[in-house]
Amino acid sequence: MLNFRTYNIMIELTPIPVGFELERFGSASIDLHEWMRLRNYALEFVVGKGVNATSFTVLHTEAGFADLASHTQVRWLADHFELLCAAGTSGDGTGGFLAELNRLILPMPSLQFVLCAAAASTLLAYLRITEKLPADCFGVSLVGTSSTGKTTALKLAASLYDENVFTAFYGTANALHSMLGKHHGVPIAYDESTIHNAISISNFIYAFTQGQEKLRLDSNAQLKYRNSWACTALFSSETYLVNAERDNLGIIARVITLDGLTYTVDGVHSEQIKAFTGKNYGYVGSLLAEHLLASDSAEILQQFQDVREELLELFPETCSLSERLAMNYAMIVTTSVMLSTLGIQTNTEILKQMCVLLHGEITEEAHPGKNLVCRIFNYISCSYKMLEGIKWTLDREKKPIKVEILESTFEQILEQIGATDKKTAVRVLLDEGYLVTPEKNRIKAKISIDGVVSYGYRFCYPKIDEAFGPVNDAVYTYKR
Repeated sequence: MLNFRTYNIMIELTPIPVGFELERFGSASIDLHEWMRLRNYALEFVVGKGVNATSFTVLHTEAGFADLASHTQVRWLADHFELLCAAGTSGDGTGGFLAELNRLILPMPSLQFVLCAAAASTLLAYLRITEKLPADCFGVSLVGTSSTGKTTALKLAASLYDENVFTAFYGTANALHSMLGKHHGVPIAYDESTIHNAISISNFIYAFTQGQEKLRLDSNAQLKYRNSWACTALFSSETYLVNAERDNLGIIARVITLDGLTYTVDGVHSEQIKAFTGKNYGYVGSLLAEHLLASDSAEILQQFQDVREELLELFPETCSLSERLAMNYAMIVTTSVMLSTLGIQTNTEILKQMCVLLHGEITEEAHPGKNLVCRIFNYISCSYKMLEGIKWTLDREKKPIKVEILESTFEQILEQIGATDKKTAVRVLLDEGYLVTPEKNRIKAKISIDGVVSYGYRFCYPKIDEAFGPVNDAVYTYKR
């Protein structure tokens, strides 16, 4: 079941496209099969009335949806709705809508990526329901300064479904989970997601990707109703929603971070998008849902798996997070393929390359020790004539087998390369085997340089050679 709160149902009335809009259903949920039957009833009603207009709008009265879903739908429409015929109130039909949408998204692959990430909600929910695919919910975080079009991109993504998809990230964790409970196949977009909220972002991200609330008891020790959801979440902020220094890698893999991208060409483009989203809600979401309902779910699953395998082959280097990341990226890329077949011009090949680049960034974060040791020895290789407190141990062939760095020199190097948190630096180097401990529970080693013994860190040179590559012999043979 897909939840909507505003319905824009486009009816093909040959030769004139007709827009049929049901407004103000509140938080009601409509099964898509019922929704499609309703569309057919509406078409029958329109033809029976002899309506000849480019569009018409039906405004909902106070009667409930249960009546609408009964077998008397056509009579209910005639008795309880006011029919307002007005040429052009919903644009110039399906073709005009798609043409304008394509014109707006064509120059900006970053904007296409956000739209496909939003529409991936429908594919994710569909595959979870029909093929029991164990796909987690995931987020996309748009990070950057103001005036880059982040909010505009989120509004356009929200307009694929419903204006209420776009909301502020403000409230208690329980309230936010309750809101998520209405999103099955429909994305949610949080604007300025790191501002004015005291809840733990990491805890919220973890709960969101699980797709359901944690179990809770009421005052009578009975299990409370447990909200669940199946969707993607879009976030915009000027600071990182998640980052490697603060959060564990499991959390980072649950959110795709788009850092410093621009989503609009200029101010005019931004205003055009805003004007477009203010008039058009729900068409793309319903179009994609109908496409999926009319498809063989096994074929859709195979299409998704093929894209996933292709992405894994495109990754130049993999890490422990690659499988999970490939699932998320494949949802977005497969959605792009489907939208393209439905007439929405997304550049799937460019989106694939974006996924490869994003995976590369995460791979670096998944190996922070390797990244750090490369920066350390790059600095040493460039500045060895100015550095003291480094001792190289060579084998019989005058090749390095061990390198030791005094603690004061190590701290100096970290400061120069911008890694100011020494504890974190030492921890990641230890975790990945770049530091050799002299004995159990002791990290620092006693180092003798020019007859002076002091404490420092002992590096495993074969690991350095594997990560950084061979160090130039001028570096380790230099004598002061």
